[in-house]
Amino acid sequence: EIGLGEWENKTPDEINGLYDSKFKRWLRFGPSKIDIPGSEPVAHFRKRVDRQFAEIIKENIEKDNIVVVTHGGVISSFLAGLIDADFDKIILRLNLPNACVMHVSCLKGKAGIVNSIWPAR
Repeated sequence: EIGLGEWENKTPDEINGLYDSKFKRWLRFGPSKIDIPGSEPVAHFRKRVDRQFAEIIKENIEKDNIVVVTHGGVISSFLAGLIDADFDKIILRLNLPNACVMHVSCLKGKAGIVNSIWPAR
C-alpha cells in the first residue's frame, strides 16, 4: 500500500483536526491532489505497483492462473493503469474494497482485459 507519512496510524477525524480537514479534501479531490507530509508520492507508488505486477506476470507466464492479494489502493492503481484511467477517479468513484476479486486476462505476457470485479466474501 502507499506510504501515508504523518497520516499513518491516525483516524480520519484526527487527520482532519491536525491537518486542516485534509482528509475531507483527499476524499473530494483524490490522493494525487493532496500533499501529505512525509508520504510516498502517488506517482512513485503507481510506478512501484506497475513494476511489481509486470514482474509477477513475467515470473508466472507459463501458469494458467495467478492470485495476488493486496489492498484497495494497489488494486485501484493497477486498474487505472490497465484501462488508462485517472487514478484519482478510480479510487474515489469505484468501490474497490481491500482484497476484492478482480479477474484479469493476460495476453502475450501483459495484463490486458478486466473480465470482472467483485467484493471478497
